Amino acid sequence: MIFSMTGYSRAQISESGYSVTVDMKSLNGRTLDVLFRFPKGFMYLESEARSIVRKHLRRGRIECVVTVDVEDPKLKAPPIQPDVFLFYWNQITDLARSIPNSSFPTLSDVLRIPYIYDHSKDEKQQELFSELLLRAVNEAVEKLVTMRLEEGSILEKACRNHLETIESIVESIEKRRDEVVADLRTKIFERMREILKEFSIDPDEEKIIQEVAFLAEKSDITEELVRLKGHISHFRKLLNADEAVDGRQLDFLVQEMHREATTLGNKSADLEISVKVVDLKAEIARLREQVQNIE
Repeated sequence: MIFSMTGYSRAQISESGYSVTVDMKSLNGRTLDVLFRFPKGFMYLESEARSIVRKHLRRGRIECVVTVDVEDPKLKAPPIQPDVFLFYWNQITDLARSIPNSSFPTLSDVLRIPYIYDHSKDEKQQELFSELLLRAVNEAVEKLVTMRLEEGSILEKACRNHLETIESIVESIEKRRDEVVADLRTKIFERMREILKEFSIDPDEEKIIQEVAFLAEKSDITEELVRLKGHISHFRKLLNADEAVDGRQLDFLVQEMHREATTLGNKSADLEISVKVVDLKAEIARLREQVQNIE
C-alpha cells in the first residue's frame, strides 16, 4: 500500500451559528511539518489540531488554513446587561452633578465599560466552537489521507512499470555478459601469446591461463547483477505488502540500484553493455522521481 505525499482536501461544517472551513494542502517533505493558519483569537486550538494531523500522517509539509464565519449575529458580540448599564449610567451621572463644570456621560462613554456585557455564555460557546473546529480538522485530514491513497495507487503503477523496464535491461545485460566473458577470455589469451611471441619468450600455457582468469575476473559483473536483482526483488516485495510502505526505504533501494549500475558500467569494457547501462541508470532515475513522492 502506497500513500503519496501530495494532496488537497477541504472540510466545512456549519452548526450552532458557526461555519468552519478547513483547507488542507500536502506537499513533499523529508519529515512531517504541520503549519496552521488560524483567525485571530483561535490559536489556542493549534496544539490539539496538530495532534490530530500527526495521528494520520507520517511525512510531508502540511499547510492548513482555517476560516471561521459567525452566522448568528447574537454570537458576534455579548449582550448588554440593562440593569448593569443603568447602574453605571446613574453612578457616572451623579458623579458628574457633584463635580462643578464637568460634562455628563454619553452613551458611548458607558458602552466602553466591559462589565456591562454578559460574558456568562462565552465559556460554553468557546467549548462548542472548539469541538466544531477540531471536528472539521479531523474531517479534512481524513479526506486528505483518502486522496493521498488514490494518488499513491497511481505512483505504485508507475513504479511497477519502471521496475519491469529495469528488470528487462538487467536481464539483457546478463545475457550479453555470458557472451562477453567467453569472448574476452579468448581475446586476452591470444593477445598475451602474441606479446610473448613478439619478445621471443616461450609461453607458459598454465601461467597464461591464470593471468587470463585474473583479468577476466576483474571485469566480471556477475556480483553487481546479482545485487541489482536482489534490490529489484526487495522493492517489489515492499510494493506487495499490505501495510503502508515507507518511502524512505524505497528511496534507499533506488540509491543502491544506482550505485550498482555505476559500478557495473565502470567494470564492463563492452560497448553494448555500456549503452545498456546508460539506459539502466536513466530508468533508475525515473523510478526515483516517483519514489520521492511517496510518504
